[in-house]
Amino acid sequence: MTKLGVSVLIVLLAALVGGGLLALNYKTPQSPVITPGPGEVPAPTLLGDCYVGGCSGQICSDQKDIVSTCEYKEEYACYKSATCERQASGKCGWTDTPALRACIISANSASGYVAGHVTIGPICPVERVDQPCKPSPETYTSREVIVYGSDAATVKTRTHLDGEGNYRIALSPGKYFLQISPAGIREGEKKPVTITSGTTTIVDFDIDTGIR
Repeated sequence: MTKLGVSVLIVLLAALVGGGLLALNYKTPQSPVITPGPGEVPAPTLLGDCYVGGCSGQICSDQKDIVSTCEYKEEYACYKSATCERQASGKCGWTDTPALRACIISANSASGYVAGHVTIGPICPVERVDQPCKPSPETYTSREVIVYGSDAATVKTRTHLDGEGNYRIALSPGKYFLQISPAGIREGEKKPVTITSGTTTIVDFDIDTGIR
């Protein structure tokens, strides 16, 4: 090999070695880490939208169509005008306001209850004694208890039966009328009830499906 060839080879080797050292010493730039200052709270990570659910619209969560028992409380009506959104903790919840607190306190201050069971039948055209036809849970939960005011016309609230045909509703003291809807072959009877603070009044219903 000539002296010129050796010189060129030495130059190429030096360039390769130098480039490798540069590659080894190179560091990928990193984003700066932002540390909250004194008294500052890091912003929560948003995990998605918040949804109103539950049998009476009383639950605020990050799950769509969440279910609950169908025991109605008068305070649930307070959430109809409340805001369901992400809170400072990052979790979904009802935004606390003076109006919401006052509404809940007022609803719970002097409530009474009305409760009962709804019997639905017949379910089968021919029913054997040893094989009774029992209503399915959907047969019950598809029906509502409607609460009217003392005029028997103004709807105060409504809630679905549970899967066994039971219901329990908290109401302020006063006179009301109750009706099951849908009722069966006829329009449901409106039964009167008087609510007294701290007591539970029982009102049961019998529904004739018309199946013969």
